[in-house]
Amino acid sequence: MWLVLIVICIVGTLRHETFLTPENLFNVLRHYSMLGLLSLGMLMTMLSGGIDLSLGAMLAAGAVIAAAFSEWGGLPAAALAVAATTALGAVTGITIAWGRVQPFITTLVMNMAEYKLTNV
Repeated sequence: MWLVLIVICIVGTLRHETFLTPENLFNVLRHYSMLGLLSLGMLMTMLSGGIDLSLGAMLAAGAVIAAAFSEWGGLPAAALAVAATTALGAVTGITIAWGRVQPFITTLVMNMAEYKLTNV
């Protein structure tokens, strides 16, 4: 895996002189930081034996909520988006833990509900 990454970096550097510049590396890290954080969250879910099908819809719901309240400023919009997605995640977790519903079914239903929420 590391060998493939090194080969890609060498080929990219030979083809484009700006490939390994600090600005480009910073842009790559900035653009993929959210994907990395989501992957870490999914890793914890899968290591505990569960599955979460609602991750993408949860991200979309948070983005829509943040965009809807962006006129209030960046910090309040982000806080509301985090609070809303935390509440949605709590509903999912409570349904799985206390309701003893299978995680696959619960997260599939939450995925559909969050998808509909983003299309209102």
